[in-house]
Amino acid sequence: LRVTTSMKLSLEEISNIISKHFGGKSIHVQEISSGVMTYKYQIQIGFEYFILRVYPLERRHIASKEFEILSNAYGQGCQVPRPLFFESKKNMAYIIYEMLPGKALLTSFEDLSKKDQFALSEDI
Repeated sequence: LRVTTSMKLSLEEISNIISKHFGGKSIHVQEISSGVMTYKYQIQIGFEYFILRVYPLERRHIASKEFEILSNAYGQGCQVPRPLFFESKKNMAYIIYEMLPGKALLTSFEDLSKKDQFALSEDI
């Protein structure tokens, strides 16, 4: 049995992370309730939107790999969120990336026909 610890952050912890990477700018934070394995927060700084994705320490290798994959895909011109920061700390890891406009993949996927869902799944 493997137990994964939760990494829900306080507003102060989120502010500290964002200040470290963006300076002391005013931010608006909204927790994103969808997703698995992580806690996600939508961060608004001025007119720009970012995602802060927080992983429990025992999943830091997944955060590292996700950042690597996003960086490579973005560098090759794929339409993926631009990864900005990755950090692994003593009790968690996190990624910050730009938020893409539009609907979440899960929402869009559910709107597809079964045939198109299967075709997309096969391509992935």
